[in-house]
Amino acid sequence: MTQDGEPQVKRVKASGDNEEQKPQKEEKNYDKELLEAAKANDFEKVKELVEKHDADTTHQEEETGASALMLASAHGNCEMIQFLLENHAVWNAVDRQHKCAGDYAVDGAHQPAIDKLLRHGVISEMLLGRAALNATKEDKQKKMDAQGFEDNHAYLRSKLKYDNNKVEGLLLDDKEDAVMMSWETKLMEEHARLICHNKGSVLNVGHGMGIVDGKIQANDPAHHTIIEAHPDVLKRLRETGWYDKPNVTILEGRWQDVIHKAGPFDGVFYDTYAEDDADLKEFHSHLPRILKENGVYSFYNGCCPDNLFFHGVACEVMKLELNDLGLSCEYTAMEVSVTDPEMWEKVRRRYWYRNTYYVPLCKKMEVLDCT
Repeated sequence: MTQDGEPQVKRVKASGDNEEQKPQKEEKNYDKELLEAAKANDFEKVKELVEKHDADTTHQEEETGASALMLASAHGNCEMIQFLLENHAVWNAVDRQHKCAGDYAVDGAHQPAIDKLLRHGVISEMLLGRAALNATKEDKQKKMDAQGFEDNHAYLRSKLKYDNNKVEGLLLDDKEDAVMMSWETKLMEEHARLICHNKGSVLNVGHGMGIVDGKIQANDPAHHTIIEAHPDVLKRLRETGWYDKPNVTILEGRWQDVIHKAGPFDGVFYDTYAEDDADLKEFHSHLPRILKENGVYSFYNGCCPDNLFFHGVACEVMKLELNDLGLSCEYTAMEVSVTDPEMWEKVRRRYWYRNTYYVPLCKKMEVLDCT
């Protein structure tokens, strides 16, 4: 077939000097057959099409966007899933409904398939993360631009707007994106409770609307440190009396520039804006120093908010990375309510979709004495 969908024609030599055009037999569409075989749960046919006919395992059906891996996952066929993954199937491709192979396995309640896809996703992301550590600053900026990440320095130069006229208060940046919203209050109350486990010294990185800091104060910590960089937020901190509180210290500036002045703490919470996964990992690298031996760490868990399976992979990757730093990490499900469309009316881009939030609780692991 040509790019225009017309059958290819081959000029062949007839007897004598005349030439005529004869239509060439249309080639089989092995990619389409691969989808049909996966849909029929025919593993032997899938193997034949890939191994003998080089069928493309990344091919997706035009109308639905389904791939062979998604269809195999719908059947819970772990053998077929493993084969497709070994032959370059993309674990995090999504269909027209933004569902990935893991979602297909979840819909069918195929736990072994879910586990296999989860492990593959975690390994892939861990390898990708380690490769990213070797990227240059220029490479990182290109990636940030390509993925639409907001530049932190541009955010710090932007004008923020506090909107407390409605019951659902919010803090907006100059693009009308939400820096923070009051639906997060329930989450912040739990984060504050966790890090104030012994009413000792605590650190919060990112004040925003002040929700979590208010909840921290309600737990009566011995000392409360806040790191905040945005001029508008710092101005509001002064106006609302935070600088005058006897047990509060405010470190002005980006955490990257002031963290060396802080610690150690009994509890630490991290919730910044306009930063990416690389910044979070960098912050985590400071935890062994700034967290006391019995200290507790938590963070706003907004990884991959629009897909539950991807969120699960991201949570597991975070857990393993924290383990490497000597911290345990467990997640507890908390129900939230974000379905009311009115709460998102003033926000350009909705940033949370699910009614379940997974609260991370991280602690320093005990060091065994091997002497």
